[in-house]
Amino acid sequence: MGLDLHPDFGRCDDPCSFCGALHWKLEQNKQDSNKPLTNYLTCCSKDSAKLGIDYGTNYRDVLKELLTGNKAQEFQYNIHSYNNALSFALLGAQLNKSTQGQQDVFTFCVGGELFHNIQSLVPFPKKAAGFGQIYVVGGNDEAKAKDRIKKSNPSLNTTVMLKL
Repeated sequence: MGLDLHPDFGRCDDPCSFCGALHWKLEQNKQDSNKPLTNYLTCCSKDSAKLGIDYGTNYRDVLKELLTGNKAQEFQYNIHSYNNALSFALLGAQLNKSTQGQQDVFTFCVGGELFHNIQSLVPFPKKAAGFGQIYVVGGNDEAKAKDRIKKSNPSLNTTVMLKL
């Protein structure tokens, strides 16, 4: 009998009765297992853990639109790709591919150290600006957004890139 590396915990859709964070049913306290609303002690300590900023309302309108507007699902699905496309540096590492699982299961395992490859402040002559250089050089925003999309993930939206 082989080891099941992909256990099914069901859906992560049970909200904490205090803060609303979603949990798996298996995370419930024994005394709460038959209650309709659950208190997850490891979550917010019965609402005693508070963030210093109200993240529900205190952020720029463009981000509110991207996170909650009509096209929020596409943005949230690709949020890592947008982040990578707008990064200041390139992450470098020696990857250990022996831990790669089945299709659609991604495990990022590094052997040795992580490092960031950064470029000079301005690009070399006849070279396109990359990473943090785009914030220094400026100009031709739409062409640069399209170039970043092409290099990162062709399914990203140019309009969203320009907003970011």
